[in-house]
Amino acid sequence: MEYRNLAINFIKRGNKKLEYYDGTLIGADKNLHQQVFKVVTEICKSKNIKKEDIKILDIACGNGAFSKKMYDNGYIVECCDVTDAGFKFKDKFKFTKIDINSDEFINFCETNEENYDIIISMETIEHLENPWRFMKGLKKLCKKERYIILTTPNIESPWSKSSFVVSNKFFQFSEGNLSYWHINPLTEFEILLIGKNLRLTCEEVMGGGEYPIIWLPENIIEFDLHKITWTLLHLFAFPFCKKVNLSWCKIYVLKKQNDNL
Repeated sequence: MEYRNLAINFIKRGNKKLEYYDGTLIGADKNLHQQVFKVVTEICKSKNIKKEDIKILDIACGNGAFSKKMYDNGYIVECCDVTDAGFKFKDKFKFTKIDINSDEFINFCETNEENYDIIISMETIEHLENPWRFMKGLKKLCKKERYIILTTPNIESPWSKSSFVVSNKFFQFSEGNLSYWHINPLTEFEILLIGKNLRLTCEEVMGGGEYPIIWLPENIIEFDLHKITWTLLHLFAFPFCKKVNLSWCKIYVLKKQNDNL
């Protein structure tokens, strides 16, 4: 298993700006869609797979911004989510309405067993009641010797660890985050444990999103206690921290083993 960090941005000024693709709001941290797209491209290149020969499932696709990006770049895409509200690309590729927390997901996995070459699950597992059942479903949907790309908020960053020490709550998992159903903080250990039990080989773990070390306010003379505290903490932690943990979220590249071997 390899580690690398796609997320470190040593100096950032001002708050993160919203991102859009084809006029559609991207409901993920800054740069994450571009990073996952790069991972898909690297998989196809390293395994000599033509993109027109693979089928991608974007699970819990939201407004469909990432699915549209894949489609525009020549990939065969299907997607699903609990609601189609805000989704405007049904004329481009197949959309299925599924509540992943219900038996609808189990039925979908049975119906589409080993139907997909690459499954994309971005910022989804932390919203679910049962992450083990979810990953079992992803394995069932994935073809043998193919890939699952899963991302989730990184609760092992210096900021998250300090938040837990102070408040007993991980970063991105406080009461304020319950409004969008952030209910399941998962460590790298648990993700890898689930994968190991399901015979999913973790080929790589990457830091994702945008994660500044020095975070300046928009106005240089503005006093921003949050950004000052953030910067001081990270300047202290940087020499000692596992670099993949200097990230807003983590990206896991999991390969389904051939259980028939």
